[in-house]
Amino acid sequence: MKLFLIFLICVNFCNNVIFSQTNNINAGYCLTNFFNYYDTSDKDLDSLLKKQFLNTNVVRFPGGNISHYYNLKGNGYGFQEEDFPENNFFLFKNLNSLKLISERSQRNYIYDFIDFVNRYSLEVIYVADLINSSYEEIAAVLSVFYENDINIKSVELGNELYAEVYRKKIRNVDDYINTAKIYDNKLKRDFQGIRTGVVLAPLQKNNFFENWNKKIANEDFYDAVVVHVYQKIKENFKDKNKMYRLASKEFINYLNYTLSFNLEKYNNLFQDKILWITEWNLAKSDFFGNTMYQALFVSCFLNTIYFSEFNVEYLIYHKLLSNEYVFSLINPKWEVEKKYYNNKSKYINRASYYSFDLFNVFLELMKNQKFHEVRKSSECIDDNIFIFNYDLFDKNNKIIKTYSCLINFSSKSYDVRKVVKRDFVLFKSHGCFKTNNIKNGQGFNGYVKYKNEIGLGLNLGYIDYDSGNKKINSIEGFSVYLGELTYN
Repeated sequence: MKLFLIFLICVNFCNNVIFSQTNNINAGYCLTNFFNYYDTSDKDLDSLLKKQFLNTNVVRFPGGNISHYYNLKGNGYGFQEEDFPENNFFLFKNLNSLKLISERSQRNYIYDFIDFVNRYSLEVIYVADLINSSYEEIAAVLSVFYENDINIKSVELGNELYAEVYRKKIRNVDDYINTAKIYDNKLKRDFQGIRTGVVLAPLQKNNFFENWNKKIANEDFYDAVVVHVYQKIKENFKDKNKMYRLASKEFINYLNYTLSFNLEKYNNLFQDKILWITEWNLAKSDFFGNTMYQALFVSCFLNTIYFSEFNVEYLIYHKLLSNEYVFSLINPKWEVEKKYYNNKSKYINRASYYSFDLFNVFLELMKNQKFHEVRKSSECIDDNIFIFNYDLFDKNNKIIKTYSCLINFSSKSYDVRKVVKRDFVLFKSHGCFKTNNIKNGQGFNGYVKYKNEIGLGLNLGYIDYDSGNKKINSIEGFSVYLGELTYN
């Protein structure tokens, strides 16, 4: 979704930002494994997707690592076993299991994808395979898109090609740069208006990664740099309650400091380049995936990046729909869930779905407001509550309206007036979600204390969602509120 806001001045001081330029962030979802589990006839799924695509409507195809094995020839993803990595890599096992499902399709998934894009009016980022596909094969894929009136403007030149799994084909950054330049030149020659993004390595104390980023910074053939952001949490604790307490501190420190610090590092190294964040989430986590922790993290991440001073154009969540509960917003129901969630749909939304649902409400509110300038301020109260205020001003420098997002990582309730600390008459909710236990999620979670007869964990707690339009006096524990301040 493209959000255009024109402003006059720019100040960044003590977590306060006033925008002076067009803020153009396009948010959406990575489609890794999506079409192996997508049923066009499921009406409930259609409803879930329509809500998610309201204002966050960019999709990344074919996805992440599977992009290097997608082939236009063949059914489904067109995987060719001879392209797979060595069998000692987890990716090998994953691709083999995905191939078994993929090849059942009656046609190549590119045609399902085209129908999908047209059905929901989506924008597309295409991830090009630089290790197993010739340029002609990539051009053939793009030609299919163009023939079906899908205009691809942005192409990623590979996915995470610094990783060891690709080291036999991309030995070092020089190999990557030389290959990327060839594909970049031909793409821009043959497809007018195409922009390309190059792969950056993570910000770790690793000579290979550091050299990778430094050498790419010395090149100028590309239009953007591609960054993937995952927050890792320590999980190997015997005392699980202690683990969750320490995780809260880690989350808050990361969101309050480390995330912005890392993005500033990328900005400093690539000063005139746009950032494409085309994957972000918690790192793979059996304990925190599909819990309120993850939902709180996602809400904070979205509010931190949107209307920020960082030069971010794409913000793509990993991922939209698949068969695992850790990353995905939506899953096919597990067998045990079908007993507890007995509606007709095959699908269930996970915890982070609520984060995007509420964020889409916020973007819709912003889209329908007329204002001259927006000033964003943020702070963390008691190391528990994140507050993001968005003040909308007219040309006479008068506040028209204030939207506030309040994200509570603690079990305590807070008085709204003591948290917001402004002279307002009313805090009207535009929606909230909450729970009484930080470990609660939506449906299946493999590491909860409850067990059913077939030995799978089922999170019997749930997340309560409220559509809003109520006066709110207090913020409950483990919650996210979107509200509007009314002044005298």
